[in-house]
Amino acid sequence: MKRQKQGLWLLLLIHIVIGTSYAILTPLWQGHEADYYNVIRFLVTEQRFPTPADYPNGDADIRQATQPPLYFLIAAPIVALFDDAQPVPYGLHPLPLCIGGEGDNSTPYITSKAYNSPFQGSVGAAYSLRLLNVLLTATAVYFTYKTGRNLFANQPTTALIGAAILAFEPVTLQSVIVISNDALLLAACSAILFLCARLLMREQVSRGDIITVIALGISAPLIKLPGWAVLLLSLAALTYPLISQPKNRRILLFGVGLIALLTVVIGLFNYQNYGSVLGRYSVLDSFALSLIQQFDVPWVIIRGVIEQTASDFSSALALVQHCHSSTLVRHSLRCTTSYWFCALLPHSVD
Repeated sequence: MKRQKQGLWLLLLIHIVIGTSYAILTPLWQGHEADYYNVIRFLVTEQRFPTPADYPNGDADIRQATQPPLYFLIAAPIVALFDDAQPVPYGLHPLPLCIGGEGDNSTPYITSKAYNSPFQGSVGAAYSLRLLNVLLTATAVYFTYKTGRNLFANQPTTALIGAAILAFEPVTLQSVIVISNDALLLAACSAILFLCARLLMREQVSRGDIITVIALGISAPLIKLPGWAVLLLSLAALTYPLISQPKNRRILLFGVGLIALLTVVIGLFNYQNYGSVLGRYSVLDSFALSLIQQFDVPWVIIRGVIEQTASDFSSALALVQHCHSSTLVRHSLRCTTSYWFCALLPHSVD
């Protein structure tokens, strides 16, 4: 056990050294770094979030101005501390799947050593944001290890291997170090996955664990769109103790209600600021409406699917209620959570 902990701390140290080296040695303003930075600067100077009206060219989406607010709020103190209001270059925009861009929307910019130093002003703020992402990624590596220890208690090496894959996978490491909300989402996902594993693998769970799962689950959609999948995972993980532990049902039901309320609040915020409950993904509104209009499956088939699904779900719930502490159920839950543990590694950044 001691050797495994030593291996974990060594792994984290190497990861931080590599991440810090990459963050400092790579020229600034890669990808959408300047866009994220300008949104944070806008928040600091104007004391409000930007809206599409602040981008008369209609490029608010591609300039990341319609991203969820949590990352910008966390990064704002760093920019407020260092920023000197100097112009920030746009950098390189990826060509595919950039909503709002038409054709070749890249604007090449090669930073020089003179611009990247000294460590002050906008440059200091940008490097600090990168170093913040290094720490957030290290946090994700740590929670990945803890998740593996919960799922594979008798195989500590498996947890260490899982953490190492996340720590040193090149594409993920490169993607999350630059200025963006990816590292924060990755850290939140890893923490939630750890708590879900502990929630499912223990006979009795504490209220602290439940409250933390609810809080992190609520925060995930406020970071980035994939956070909604994390929120659904949190709800799924809360279902088991809701059934098996009656004494915690009140707080669990409160959490589910709070999540539902937040969903409504986010939808209203998005509609007020972006004209769509989906925020920056308002293009999906027309797609969903078109899909509904073209949906012509007979009602008898829909009713049959609903009845069959309800029957299967009721049978599964009855089984869990009857033998929730049995080896079969716990093994099934372990396998399900293990799948998410493994799936997080190669698809950690969206």
